Amino acid sequence: MGDKKKKLLIADDEPNIRLLIRRIFEQDYIIIEAENGRKAVDLALRILPDIILMDIMMPESDGLTALSEMKLNEQTKAIPVIMLTGVGYELNERLAKSMGAKGYMRKPIKPQELLDAVSKLL
Repeated sequence: MGDKKKKLLIADDEPNIRLLIRRIFEQDYIIIEAENGRKAVDLALRILPDIILMDIMMPESDGLTALSEMKLNEQTKAIPVIMLTGVGYELNERLAKSMGAKGYMRKPIKPQELLDAVSKLL
């Protein structure tokens, strides 16, 4: 990539999930990590990532609350967010999308599907 690397924020309370996603993207992206929704919102405001991959169920502030805060903020509302979750409820997916999430993927995540979803949004 000749241009400067895009920034990808991974928000997940599971270190193994963050590591897996980091390995998928670290060659082409600058990776920023948050272990809860509160930190994800703070980092998103400070760093203004190009895309966010966010778990729904996290401590301190869950992914849907963090998504809502980001979409209400002028600085972060245009950042595409893909929700990643182990919870397969259709209601959660509809809710996340109605709140502004650009994607919704269930864990376990297939690396190629995640790569495709991210590149489609950037």
